[in-house]
Amino acid sequence: MRKIWLCFLILSLLMFGINVVNADVPTVTDIGVTVETDGRTLTITVRHSSPSNIHYVSEIEVKVGEDTMVVELDPQTDTSFIEEVDVEASGNIQVRAYCTLHGWSGWASLGGASDPVDDTSGGISGFPFISIIIGFSVLVLIHKRNR
Repeated sequence: MRKIWLCFLILSLLMFGINVVNADVPTVTDIGVTVETDGRTLTITVRHSSPSNIHYVSEIEVKVGEDTMVVELDPQTDTSFIEEVDVEASGNIQVRAYCTLHGWSGWASLGGASDPVDDTSGGISGFPFISIIIGFSVLVLIHKRNR
């Protein structure tokens, strides 16, 4: 019985130290198109908090119709920046940005909102509360079984 209470105490202490860690995945906030005689220029606005020399948007992927291109970027110092990309193809336009620490953003479409990011939208839970409940329940079941 003492072992169960000790486990419960440890799990309770862990529970109060739990917090949610929000990954700062970049967000493509706007895509604009300028049509010129020699092609089109996309103006892409990206928001990304706390950039540094190791944490920044390193590339932008642009899909125009069936064509895909990747634009390599230098480290940024501003949390919001604009990148201009010349494109020759026509069709549906989609853009996403890559953070060196947190990975790809969701796809943003011209005139549409960004799609949710597959694995990191809403943050990354540090240690979900439900895990503590399940763990404690398993300990109680094991204790009852061993009686």
